[in-house]
This record gives sequence, C-alpha cells and structure tokens, in this order.
Amino acid sequence: MSTPIFPPNRPFTKKRCFEWRAFIRTQCPNAEEVISYGMPAFKETKVLVYYEAFKNHVGFYPTAAPIVRFEEELKASGLTFSKGAVQLPLTGVWPEALLIQMIAYRQEVAGVKVLCS
Repeated sequence: MSTPIFPPNRPFTKKRCFEWRAFIRTQCPNAEEVISYGMPAFKETKVLVYYEAFKNHVGFYPTAAPIVRFEEELKASGLTFSKGAVQLPLTGVWPEALLIQMIAYRQEVAGVKVLCS
C-alpha cells in the first residue's frame, strides 16, 4: 500500500496521518502495509496496529492488550482512549515514548521480534 486513507480536502489531517504512518514505520520496519477492516494497518505474521484519519484526530488501534497494559500512562497523557483505540489530536505533541512502548508491546504480544524501541 502506498498511501493511507484520510478524509478528503483536509490537508492538515493528511499531513498528520502521513507523519503517524512514518512514525509507525520506524517502529515496525519489517511490517507490510495492508488494508484490514477498511483501515490502513501494519502487518507481520498478524496485524500489529491499525490507524485512520478523522476530522479532529488520528485514530490509533493497537488492539486491546496494549491499552490495558498502558492504561495508567494513557490516563496521565491526557489522550482520549477506549478499549481498543487511542485518539491522537491533530494539533500538539504526541507522547512518542508511550506510543513506542505500546507498539513494542503489541509486537511482543503478537510474537514479532521487536527491532526498535
């Protein structure tokens, strides 16, 4: 896959989505980019994470396990999250260290060798 899905006519949303895609790529360098459940995703033996751009945020879907594991850190970060999703605001700075930990944990749970952390 060469481009992520993003809302049309929203250049800033598109920019943040591409930034997020590049960020995930640094954490999952061997993953293949696929469309799964209608969303862009990164997959090795299993889908590791999904993402999607919306009007006011970029949705990050690492599955439920990383959210349960990092629930306290997510609360402290001020990010909006639910059972399987994290909303990354279009403006401001994202908590990169926490997001790296969540992606690495998802790789571990999925049985994928973690190359970056």
